[in-house]
Amino acid sequence: MKKGIRYYLSRNLHKKKNHKEYLSLDRVEDLISGFKQMLAYMVEDLAHNKKWNEAVGVMRRNDVENYVRQEVREELAAVEYDQAKDSSLFEYDEFEPLSKPMESYMKLPEHVKVEWIGTDDDVPKLAALLEEPLIGVDSEWRPELSQYHKTRPSLFQISGKKTAFLIDLISLQRSTVLDGMLVEVFKNPKSTIIGFGFNSDIDQFASKHPHLQFIKYITNFIDAQTYYGKVYLVEQQTGLAKVAQTVFEKTVCKVE
Repeated sequence: MKKGIRYYLSRNLHKKKNHKEYLSLDRVEDLISGFKQMLAYMVEDLAHNKKWNEAVGVMRRNDVENYVRQEVREELAAVEYDQAKDSSLFEYDEFEPLSKPMESYMKLPEHVKVEWIGTDDDVPKLAALLEEPLIGVDSEWRPELSQYHKTRPSLFQISGKKTAFLIDLISLQRSTVLDGMLVEVFKNPKSTIIGFGFNSDIDQFASKHPHLQFIKYITNFIDAQTYYGKVYLVEQQTGLAKVAQTVFEKTVCKVE
């Protein structure tokens, strides 16, 4: 576990902000949110690197004082915490490339609306997808940083031509309302679902979200990664960034 947190923390402490592997401290903290022992390691490493203010901020926000070594707690007890100088706090949240120059990177077209689906009351918005001939899908989950750190898909992204929906799978992981709507979308014979290397997502849903069955109802499906390999006569495991650069002559922003 210590190696895991030190790797991600090093991407903040030892990388410049314009480096492609840079991670802001708030991103590191969010990555291990809820995993108290790893948060305690983060506090201890921040203190070791003389990031006293940030160490106190992370410790207090996540209530991990009892997990931090006593000698470190004693050191931090003398720190007068200043929230205004805490660089571990949230830095940004934008629907646009964070890398510069922005025009060199892909971004959502201005006409595409982004909708958050976080409750059963939000789910009917997804009915708009029943009119879409092409629907893109992807899901996101945190990496498992140790054998004890089990994760599952927490965000499902599904988009038509006009609207992109971000679905909170933490709040809706047992929602029959969401599952029923997505079954209708996925089995719609008029629509084609498009993923990219989506087999791993299917495996994740099958093992980690047993209450969501919609993934089994795909009527028409294309894996863009496979078709890219056939059209451009390259290895079928080509990454999304390479595909975007070749097809759209734009770079995918990977800054987190």
